[in-house]
Amino acid sequence: MPDPLVLEGLAAEVKVDVVDSLLLGRAPSFLDPNDSRHDSYLQVVKGVATEVTAVVGSDPQPPVRDLAVWAITLGAAAYIEASLAPEQQLGGEDGAADVLQRRFLGVLAQLRGLPGVAAAGALPTAGPRGSFPAARAYPDPVEVDPPRWSSL
Repeated sequence: MPDPLVLEGLAAEVKVDVVDSLLLGRAPSFLDPNDSRHDSYLQVVKGVATEVTAVVGSDPQPPVRDLAVWAITLGAAAYIEASLAPEQQLGGEDGAADVLQRRFLGVLAQLRGLPGVAAAGALPTAGPRGSFPAARAYPDPVEVDPPRWSSL
């Protein structure tokens, strides 16, 4: 049997009872740590935490940390709500999952706008690879010469 999943970092601070309260009384059994499907809940929290950690970094300070944990909680609840009752999400903006998702995206945008957060959470990106020819002087001959197919 595989080892049970253990949440770390920001994901470990998400409280299952808060996620449950956002689900408006649905009380899915997999929120119970003794349920055989509890790892499904943990995977959802871990996935949302990965998205938030990419924005705020792995160890943000308290005001940002609290907001990041709240974002993870909202994101997990939105995902669970949408998967528990997809037939009730057909109302678009009126569906509970959409409301939770919009709140999650709003908090994530707020986190991105905080000073210092972008530097802490920025993922490294690769620069240009390979060699490129030097830029040509303007006007570009391609723009000046008429295309060959114009005589067709």
